[in-house]
Amino acid sequence: MMRYVVYTKGQRGVFSLRALLERDLVPVLCVSEDGDAATAALCGGAGVPQVVEKKPGRPEHIALVHEHSPELLMCAGYSKILPAALFEPLKYGGINCHGGRLPAYRGASPIPWQLIQGETSGRAYVLRMTSGIDDGPILASEPYTIEPEDTARHVTDKVTSIFSRIVPNVVAQFAEGRPPAGEPQVGEPCHWTRRVAEDGLIDWERQSVKQVVDLARALDDPYPGAFVRKGAEKIVIRRARPFARQMAGIPGRFVGRSADGALILATDGAVEILSFERGGAVAGGREFPAVYGDTFRRA
Repeated sequence: MMRYVVYTKGQRGVFSLRALLERDLVPVLCVSEDGDAATAALCGGAGVPQVVEKKPGRPEHIALVHEHSPELLMCAGYSKILPAALFEPLKYGGINCHGGRLPAYRGASPIPWQLIQGETSGRAYVLRMTSGIDDGPILASEPYTIEPEDTARHVTDKVTSIFSRIVPNVVAQFAEGRPPAGEPQVGEPCHWTRRVAEDGLIDWERQSVKQVVDLARALDDPYPGAFVRKGAEKIVIRRARPFARQMAGIPGRFVGRSADGALILATDGAVEILSFERGGAVAGGREFPAVYGDTFRRA
């Protein structure tokens, strides 16, 4: 049986590891970024040694992995960049999962970036690792649609489901001694950089209704959320949509309540806030804490 190491984090890691174990593709070591309980339970049940590591480039960590004599390294959800010294010496090298269309969405956070850009479709991949970022040959892929009402949670669930199918298939090919050759990426590449929580601050004076709504969709769970500030308070917009009736005025101004929510003007109309989060509690849009004339600005 082929010896391989799996690197995991979050939902993608848990579902991929579970799918691998269900196919009797048991790794010799699991490296977790955050040591979550679900991963620990899967490893414990299958007798897989588990370590938590946030700095995979440490020489001590590289030595630990190589002590297990792996032939392949499989990465599912682990967000840290793995050094070539980890996977290049292995018989089959390393393979990685990527949740956004390639080569247009290489790099960090491809799911929210696709939603922010208003994309209507994406693709999930298993590809070979290289010393670059998401530029290796494609070993397997499957498309998915992004519906107008889809949030980051919906798309994340779609991508997770795809990886649960294609990751075991690819690993099985290596285990059977017939590693897939892979196909080169075709098209104009673009590398997208990592987002931070403050990037979710809505810029009403520069963003259109569609841009605000797409930002709220893109930063829904499991991401930090699109938000406004009221004084020192941060209010996260959880659900929003374009208001059906055309309105105009000062961008960022709260202009009243609809039957379903609260209305704030963007550059080309009104955004209808359907739900928001304040102090950890989620409430309906009609409860949004503002009075007519309040204006929300970035500065």
